[in-house]
Amino acid sequence: MIYKFLSMLLLLCWSTTASAGARLQAEYPYSLEQKNIQQVEGGSTMPLYINLTSYDVPDVQEATIKVTLPTGFRPLQSPGWELREEAGAQSALAKWQLPASYGQNFDLLYVQPEVALPAGKYRILVEASSGAWQLKRVISFS
Repeated sequence: MIYKFLSMLLLLCWSTTASAGARLQAEYPYSLEQKNIQQVEGGSTMPLYINLTSYDVPDVQEATIKVTLPTGFRPLQSPGWELREEAGAQSALAKWQLPASYGQNFDLLYVQPEVALPAGKYRILVEASSGAWQLKRVISFS
């Protein structure tokens, strides 16, 4: 009888933990009006929108958000973000506190391309990670 009870309890705990996770959304260039903008101009300042949703997590978690920009793009200083340069590429790093059960954290990081940036296709990599999961989004634009 105790064996059945413990097996049932273990199965219930496993199914609860297995469904826990997070969802990452990222958009650049971001438009509050939900306009589908796929192109940026050199020298302009456009926001990168990042939204991290956590769900079914029993405890508070700390998540690390990392944004890696293509050559010729730089993040602008913003509260909560640490700006870095790695191998010629600019990046920004933030730590977000995710609440237990369900929560959403979001922010705008302003990004500026160089004035004389050549036309072409570019990509931004957005990564979010915590102890139990790691998420990536690649944003393509012209």
